[in-house]
Amino acid sequence: MTSGTGGQSRAGVIADTAISLIAAQGLRGLTHRAVDSTAGIPQGSTSYYAPTRQALLGLAASRLAQRSGADSGSSLHGLETSVPDDAGGRIGALTAAATELMDSLVGRPVDMRARYALLIELPADDELHRALSSESDVQAGAAAAIELVLSRFGVSDPGERARELMRLIDSLVFTQIATPSPDARREAVGALAAYLRGIM
Repeated sequence: MTSGTGGQSRAGVIADTAISLIAAQGLRGLTHRAVDSTAGIPQGSTSYYAPTRQALLGLAASRLAQRSGADSGSSLHGLETSVPDDAGGRIGALTAAATELMDSLVGRPVDMRARYALLIELPADDELHRALSSESDVQAGAAAAIELVLSRFGVSDPGERARELMRLIDSLVFTQIATPSPDARREAVGALAAYLRGIM
């Protein structure tokens, strides 16, 4: 079954609508009826695809993880095979890639607000909480890819540095989403560059 908008799958419409509701209202605003109404789909459609609240949250969490995984892969494209000869070039290339990933996440403010709401409101031992946290498969895959790049660039202890870099990017994204300011991006890029200079 598809929606009437661009042929997007009905499940995709439901997931995206759930994300928007969570971002705007938190988990309290997420109901099957609210998704149906907001998405403009027949009442009962959301219950068909996600019979329980946990299933509905799962659709939203999977959608968020899918998009974040795509962002991570795109930002690392090219770094796995091309290594600049000098330290300055390596720092510049890594900073550009980290900035691209940060910008792609900041460019999805609704997704990020929904992710933060889920991480805050769901119990830490909930499976969906883990799917959106540093313990998720997406985060683990991104960390492994970043570790490989850092290793090729000559960084010592690339596994630990990869995890540090991901935590730094996550915190910089949160700051720009939660407390936006004209200087936020410039300061964030400076923080990334300073960190990467320090580990080279």
